[in-house]
Amino acid sequence: MDDARRLAARGEAGQSILGGERGGTRIEGFDLDNSPLAYTAETVGGRDIIFSTTNGTRAITRAAAAARVMIGSFVNRQAVARRLLVNEEPVHLVCAGTNGKVAAEDVLFAGSLAARVAAAGGRADRLNDEARIAMDFYRANAENPAGVLDTIRTSSGGQNLVKLGFHADIEHAAKADLFPVVPEFDPHSGRIRLTSDS
Repeated sequence: MDDARRLAARGEAGQSILGGERGGTRIEGFDLDNSPLAYTAETVGGRDIIFSTTNGTRAITRAAAAARVMIGSFVNRQAVARRLLVNEEPVHLVCAGTNGKVAAEDVLFAGSLAARVAAAGGRADRLNDEARIAMDFYRANAENPAGVLDTIRTSSGGQNLVKLGFHADIEHAAKADLFPVVPEFDPHSGRIRLTSDS
């Protein structure tokens, strides 16, 4: 949080927005929480977003030693899957979790991504046990859109969002393939850039 505030203070006034959460609620003094619905073109267009979250930021920075760090969720699943299919290097699916614990919504997405990549690229024989377990969890709980939404909503992370009143965020997060972009983290600059998959 302090790093985010320092970065914001270095820039010109009005050129950046502080966004993020701790425990699901907006960080005191930050402009926005982490609700994707708050990040509209009118609100953030043309400005840098300095972002910090309870779990996601930590997962991204811990993966920084990888050759590439791509960020995926249901809303950009197809774009990430296509990018992975043209990559012959080993792929590690890193789930952010919640406070050091496994999060069902993360495993659900990892399983859906593994299933797509394995089916499209004939790579099922290259999956490790963790990927197979995630894929089985996805297939058992969420092969239809209603199942995805229900599984996310009833997860501990989903229940936390329900308590905080973020019902619309859960519904948005459960929608597949809304955006043909892949956010990619550059560990040298600390920036995340969007690249189009179209």
